[in-house]
Amino acid sequence: MLIQLKCCYTLLGSMNLSKQSEDKYTFTVPSQFGKDVIIEVSPKEKCVDSYGEKDVTDNLRGVLLTDVHEGRLLSSELQSELSGLTTHIADATSDVLSTLKYCLNHYEIKENLLSVRDEYWLTDEAEWKRLPSLYGSSMDVITIYPIDSKTVTLVQNNINKGIEPLVALRHLQRARTETIPRYKWIDAAIAAELAIKQYLLIKDPSRFEERFKTGRSPSIDELYDKYLKEYSDKKEASPVLEQLKNGAKIRNDLLHYRRQVNIDPQDAISYVLDVERAIYHLLTLLYPNDLFIGQHYATILVAGASRNGNNVNISIVAGQSAHLKTSITRPRKDSRH
Repeated sequence: MLIQLKCCYTLLGSMNLSKQSEDKYTFTVPSQFGKDVIIEVSPKEKCVDSYGEKDVTDNLRGVLLTDVHEGRLLSSELQSELSGLTTHIADATSDVLSTLKYCLNHYEIKENLLSVRDEYWLTDEAEWKRLPSLYGSSMDVITIYPIDSKTVTLVQNNINKGIEPLVALRHLQRARTETIPRYKWIDAAIAAELAIKQYLLIKDPSRFEERFKTGRSPSIDELYDKYLKEYSDKKEASPVLEQLKNGAKIRNDLLHYRRQVNIDPQDAISYVLDVERAIYHLLTLLYPNDLFIGQHYATILVAGASRNGNNVNISIVAGQSAHLKTSITRPRKDSRH
């Protein structure tokens, strides 16, 4: 049965307005599920209301007619149908806001674009009724080292030794702070590729130039297995080789089939941790006697062991604090949410 849907969003950031700017602008986006999706953008109020329609099963419509508010109490089949109910509307709305942001150079609109306020369906009595909620949470813990006499000494020691941060760490930090699972995954994958290539360049610049300036770029699993064994003194592959291989495959799927790939927020956080472990494993091979690198790698191993349900104890030589980041998400069949 075809039902009418309404999604209410908050615009994250702001839009550049002029004296001629109107209170509301309406856009239409073609949909494969019925009528065009209608998107009403109110830039002054930072509100976006989007309307569409979609067929639902009799079972789901029966649930919608009840007073069930918690979608996670439903069967897995109904949860799956409910999670994809407004995906086409979210996609269309994101497309409109992305076009406004990037084509009109509205830098003030944040990368996340939107947050969901409420979602409704229209009853036979022409009443907008709220859809059951499927909100969940994801959690990440980031270790931060406060600046003090101990950490300043460690940094100065690195400077004296000529140790510079890898370029990959910039993308790793972007991945750690990114809130959209799709972009978090892509940034982490970029960090993984940059890290191993910079490692190989540092280990043997002339051989790197000869091998990688021409011809195809090796795959991530080749780089972190065959080439890492060849270039490292320990002749060992990355301890997270399979995770990196799978992560690169998902990255390619995200780039080429973004509408069909769903990334769970917690899976994205776990992948970033795997990439961080891979990068710091490389750093321990480059600088085996560096105290800070060794300590942070041990901290990463603890985080990985805790994730797998194991208990590991290490001795911390410099002060550190854990920054807990929790985000609320609604699962849906859309890689950007």
